Amino acid sequence: MLHRNSSLKEWLSWLEQLHPTEIELGLDRVSAVAKNLGLADLMQRSAGAQAPKIITVAGTNGKGSCVAALEALLVSKGESVGAFTSPHLLRYNERIKVNACELADDDICWAFEQINQARADISLSYFEFGTLAALLIFKQQAVDYYLLEVGLGGRLDAVNCVDPDVAIITSIDLDHQSWLGDTREAIAYEKAGILRQGIPFVCADKQAPLTLLDTAKKLQTKPYFFDQDFGELTAPSYGGIYYRCVEGGSAEISFVDGGAQLPVASLAAAAQAFSILGFELDACTGATLSEVKLDGRLSAVFLADNVVAFDVAHNPAAARLLAERLRAKWPDRQFNALVALMADKDLAATLEPLMPLITHWNCLALEDNPRAASPEDLAKVLKSLGVEDDLITMAPKLETVLAPLIEDAVSENIIIFGSFFTVAAAKAFLGAHCNKAGDV
Repeated sequence: MLHRNSSLKEWLSWLEQLHPTEIELGLDRVSAVAKNLGLADLMQRSAGAQAPKIITVAGTNGKGSCVAALEALLVSKGESVGAFTSPHLLRYNERIKVNACELADDDICWAFEQINQARADISLSYFEFGTLAALLIFKQQAVDYYLLEVGLGGRLDAVNCVDPDVAIITSIDLDHQSWLGDTREAIAYEKAGILRQGIPFVCADKQAPLTLLDTAKKLQTKPYFFDQDFGELTAPSYGGIYYRCVEGGSAEISFVDGGAQLPVASLAAAAQAFSILGFELDACTGATLSEVKLDGRLSAVFLADNVVAFDVAHNPAAARLLAERLRAKWPDRQFNALVALMADKDLAATLEPLMPLITHWNCLALEDNPRAASPEDLAKVLKSLGVEDDLITMAPKLETVLAPLIEDAVSENIIIFGSFFTVAAAKAFLGAHCNKAGDV
């Protein structure tokens, strides 16, 4: 039997086997356990409730960037902040932070033990355990702001067991169709489930589907829309954002030191939410937003004079953004690609946006992952898109491709993208085998 003194590794291994399915949407089970844990006060809140303030972030892409930006802004003002995100890249502890610091193993194990006792015979998934652990820790540490990233969809996601004071939807595109529906309208309906009566709602999608707009209207939310109330500035030289002031009118913030490191729409949504929460934005805000980074979102290292970039783009919309950002950041470079994706993704639509930038494709396997597309599957799709056979390599293991690049003089730029598992493995491998790597 696991207990508080069990290691985090032991707990996580047990959680992976606890629930019969990896994903089971629905709020009944997680809500029942939340009440047993004394979290009922977070579950039935009215608009304008006092601290803690809960900000829930949903969206196909850009959720993690938005949470990271809002976390940085709140911490810069000396506020106490809890942030829950998923999935993690290298360590489970990345999922639960207080004041931008990862929680210690002991804190997470304590929360897991409390949840295990409170659930009795109720079965919970890996993600539901993590959600409850974050809520319990944030309450135990009395943070003033909860930043909660939805795992899948919104309406039936475990995060939605609590009532937000502000809801943010970063983007709506096709992904996880087997769970959320085959159209943007259907997916928007699921994401709109995080809205509540009368609360502020920030939408960073440029073309919000009618199902989302209808839900927002029925609930009499206070909406803020990208390109209307807030958005991107192309000038001055490093760009910036504008946002709508709560008291009326609008204001602008300029980025500094080379501009934004994360998608501007997500940064603008975070700034708009920051203003809604009652904070003044100033020149320091622009500097804070310019410095926000998120590992695995076009993070990179230099090997010799060449770039090795990492990005967890794993669906068509994210791939289009990655191609755009690669062109903007390194306009004169092309890349050797290492890619692995899940089989339930639209493989062709995810690979095609990057084709003009790629000189060679390495199709990787994801060992022990039944959801993964095989290297043969990826190669078949690339060939259907017109890629020549001699530009495709099927690699059973990431190391077989990366090791020669490290041992020999690197002669080309590399982009490693797709699954979180692949990006995590690549970063760990480079960190362990290469002393020349330095953050860009």
